[in-house]
Amino acid sequence: MIPDNVKNLFRDLNEKDIIYVHWKSNEHILEGLMGKTDLDVLIPENQHDQVVECLKDNGYVMTVSMKWQLYPFVEDWIGFCSNTGIQTHIHLHMRLITGKPYVKEQYLPFDAEILQSRMLSELDVYVADPNLEIIILLIRTVIKQSVFSTILNNNGEFLFSKNVKREYEYLKKIVERDCINKFSSETLPGHEELIESIIFEKCTNKRMLELKNIVNKEFEAYRRCNYISAVCLSTFRYYYIKLRSILKIALNTKKTLASQKGLIITFIGVDGSGKSTISKKVQNDLNWKIDSRYFYLGSGDGSTSILNRLLRRYAIAKKSLSNVDSTHVISKNNNPTHKCGAHGLKLLISNLNSVSNAKAKYKACKKMDTIRHNGGIAITDRYPQIQFIGINDGPHIVNLGSGLFALINKWLKKKEYEYLEKACSYKPDIIIKLSIPFEVSRARKKDSSEESIKRKIEIIDSIHFDGSREYIVDNTGELEGTLLKVKNIIWDEIKRIS
Repeated sequence: MIPDNVKNLFRDLNEKDIIYVHWKSNEHILEGLMGKTDLDVLIPENQHDQVVECLKDNGYVMTVSMKWQLYPFVEDWIGFCSNTGIQTHIHLHMRLITGKPYVKEQYLPFDAEILQSRMLSELDVYVADPNLEIIILLIRTVIKQSVFSTILNNNGEFLFSKNVKREYEYLKKIVERDCINKFSSETLPGHEELIESIIFEKCTNKRMLELKNIVNKEFEAYRRCNYISAVCLSTFRYYYIKLRSILKIALNTKKTLASQKGLIITFIGVDGSGKSTISKKVQNDLNWKIDSRYFYLGSGDGSTSILNRLLRRYAIAKKSLSNVDSTHVISKNNNPTHKCGAHGLKLLISNLNSVSNAKAKYKACKKMDTIRHNGGIAITDRYPQIQFIGINDGPHIVNLGSGLFALINKWLKKKEYEYLEKACSYKPDIIIKLSIPFEVSRARKKDSSEESIKRKIEIIDSIHFDGSREYIVDNTGELEGTLLKVKNIIWDEIKRIS
């Protein structure tokens, strides 16, 4: 099913007599319209403002790629359907550009021809004439193709990549010799016979190599950089990405919002409200094209410090030996004290863990703020706060009664509060409170006491972050329904800042 916002966009373009064409990969244009792959739309440069108006009217937002994939006269627009939750991605071209991966060094001077010969498809979208599209496909293929791979098997059949072969075979079935001859004379005059032999006889390496030499010569004036530079840049960037992948060094290749105003989106809720499930699913969907990172801000997960890992293992081991409810419910007026001794030592170790957790949260919040200011989106499960002690990601350190432990603990308590205070200074933009009744939480989290659950529900209702927009979403129904509500909230916010 084609999403409503996509149907409405192309209907608006048609009704306003805006000239456009989906200029390549029309063999699977339906997949693009359904959000399964990208759409490549070419427009005249003088109608850019009108097209942008239509895109914005239908809820599309502009994004920008990483520097390696920023190409002149090409824009990226992402749309969202509020009824289905489907995202669509449009490459908006003002000029035809192609070339080697990570470079795109070659302009093709066929803009006018492809716009003038466009055809209205049965999907009510203007597409390229297949007779011109197949010629451009061959030209794009030889520009990307390495000379060495064709020379090595000079007389054999040319090997297309899987996707290109599928397009080529599809187009071959619907083209006509007279039309091919016409478009060949317009794009590569004097070489009509070679193009016809490739399409209607046999596509050999020898013929494709001859076409490559012709294309390089004829379109030299339309290059952004010379051939050697393009090959070197493409090769370097390809292997650089591969090396980082092998070494497991993260490299973000997603797009960011063109406004350079991102979001920190926080999910909070009582145990069993679905914070982790929903936040991860939302982040995964957004990350299809937009730079979106997931952060868990609970008990120090994500921290890479050795101290934190050791202390967390200690805490887990201690918890496994205890049969009591591990939830720590403490109020400001009920802060227990413990004397020195075995129990005091255990508690001191727990407090060290709390400081380490607080520091990890501060670092995570600082990183999220950087992502936000770069136009990305940070999705968090929970968020630190200093309004309530001992529960819901607030301060946890308790007093030790006397002696050396008390002095150490006093310092730890101060450090924990400082880290949490710094973390809270990075305000989230959106707070989504996932609401479920006490009975549902009790059923989903049987290891938590009734007192703990009730106290958490009260605190969650009372927690507010100054400057953050707050939404309450009922999560007692089907997961898909809740996800759609949440996605609509987030996309409304994305459109608001774009």
